[in-house]
Amino acid sequence: MKINILPLLRGEKDNIPFCFTDDMRGFSPDITEGSYKAEGKVKNFSGYMLLEGEVQAEFFATCGRCSKSTKQILKARVSRPVAQTLTQEDDDYIIASENGELDIREALEEAVFMEIPVRFLCKEDCKGLCPKCGADLNNTSCSCVEDKTDPRLAKLREYLNNLEE
Repeated sequence: MKINILPLLRGEKDNIPFCFTDDMRGFSPDITEGSYKAEGKVKNFSGYMLLEGEVQAEFFATCGRCSKSTKQILKARVSRPVAQTLTQEDDDYIIASENGELDIREALEEAVFMEIPVRFLCKEDCKGLCPKCGADLNNTSCSCVEDKTDPRLAKLREYLNNLEE
């Protein structure tokens, strides 16, 4: 998303609004479909320019425990300074091109990335799938016998069972 900020640079306007929507696929392998909407302004405060806005995303993602598709909603705020030239290499400025175009996509996508969880869940108390039979433990209970013995202690268990006999 590119914005022409020449009117800001010339002093003709004190802010330039923006609004656009883009696809969420590619943000995470777990996101199956959805989009985000970004709205905000690039403001000029007597030579100091600032990108401010909000990103709202609505998408479907795969639950990390039971593999169901689940609807997710997230919001992120963006506030980044804008410059015509980079003064120091580690500055967090968005740089406008020579023709006055400002590409804000990277700043907006970065804000969304920072809000995406490591693992999506359909609900906080999702029980997931049985590791043996694959049954969805949220809907049914399975008849699998769960052996809670730590495999590192299997020989000790064997030894203790032999002593009892």
